[in-house]
Amino acid sequence: MGRSRLRRIISGVGLSASEQIIASPLEEPSRRRRQLLSGVIYLLFIATGVFVVLPQFLGEDRERIGLALQSARPEWLALAVAFETLRYLCFGMVVRRIGSVLDVRISRADSAQMMLASYALSRIFSLGGATAFIVRLQFWMRRGLTVGRTLGLFITHNVLSGAALLCAYLVGMAVLWARGDLDQWKALAAFGWLLVICATAGVQVYFGLRPQRLERVAAWWLQRFDTRLRRIFKRAFYRPEFMQQLSHDLALSLNTTLRSGRGLLSAAFYQATGLAADIFTLYLCAHALQIESTLGLLIAAYIIAYYSQLIAPTPGEAGAMEGTLLVTLLALGFERADAFATMVLFRLLSFWLPIPFGVLAYLNLRRTKRL
Repeated sequence: MGRSRLRRIISGVGLSASEQIIASPLEEPSRRRRQLLSGVIYLLFIATGVFVVLPQFLGEDRERIGLALQSARPEWLALAVAFETLRYLCFGMVVRRIGSVLDVRISRADSAQMMLASYALSRIFSLGGATAFIVRLQFWMRRGLTVGRTLGLFITHNVLSGAALLCAYLVGMAVLWARGDLDQWKALAAFGWLLVICATAGVQVYFGLRPQRLERVAAWWLQRFDTRLRRIFKRAFYRPEFMQQLSHDLALSLNTTLRSGRGLLSAAFYQATGLAADIFTLYLCAHALQIESTLGLLIAAYIIAYYSQLIAPTPGEAGAMEGTLLVTLLALGFERADAFATMVLFRLLSFWLPIPFGVLAYLNLRRTKRL
């Protein structure tokens, strides 16, 4: 078969009906097939880590880790679960306060269930954060918010989250600096991360408050990739009138939320409290295993591990926080068995335990027509 003929089969141009049937599978894999492939890669990655890498890494410490986990003190674990519950309640209060600024009233129970459901489903169906975004978008659009106003709410939440993480990051780096653990290159890396944190929030606010520039940038990107996206999703994404309305609503939303004063401070308080609750969960996990450590060191370990998720190349950031937290705890002086046991217990409580409750929250919101 000639090269030109092969191109025609792939593109499906100028072919007979039988050739079109042959060409159709070559155009684009179905969405379900792509999701299945992503899931298989995800499972293979986990299986390789659990059954190949971990046994080699742990060696003779496997029995010691098992004994440490079995002897964890239940009163500390119960307190850690309480802090994780507080975390989701606080994150629900963040979006509730921002929503009230936009004149959308929701109950505390609905806001907490929505946040719990979005986190849980994003861990089951890992699509780079798209799953959580879709769940929250559906929730707010059912309450009358447009896409642009909802995006403004999301950006406000991201800015508050970035500010809380920045404060925790500065505390963690100050602890490492006082210990002498930040040499020249580590100090440069710490400063680089500081710039990344500030730049991320700054870019969102800058374009959100300037609808004309946001519209021009978005139009440039959509025009550049519209042909490719249309081939995949069978629809045009670049619609000038929609982009104008979106950027206008987004700017109005951000002007309202970021300048609300009292409402913004209240949301920032809940965001900081939720982050502190998750950090205290890590601290309580170490104490439940009877491992002596200071809160400052664990803040540093948590923040470093948290930001590793944002640049992880693995499917669904699989293993990113776990691996980075383990390495960071080892670098801060933990013994290998203690570091691994602390990491496993913390991720069990903060990552895996909320998933079934999040699924139940999602089903309840769907049942009551609130999602």
